Amino acid sequence: MMDNEMMNKALRSPLAASDPSLGHYALSQTAWKAIKSLLRK
Repeated sequence: MMDNEMMNKALRSPLAASDPSLGHYALSQTAWKAIKSLLRK
């Protein structure tokens, strides 16, 4: 849950809005977690 909280803060921060790499990193991390959760089922 802490990772999700940090991710939400990163996505909402002005740095994420002005830095595409940070936003892309957070997005890819979220997508990877979703894929892993689907594979576990």
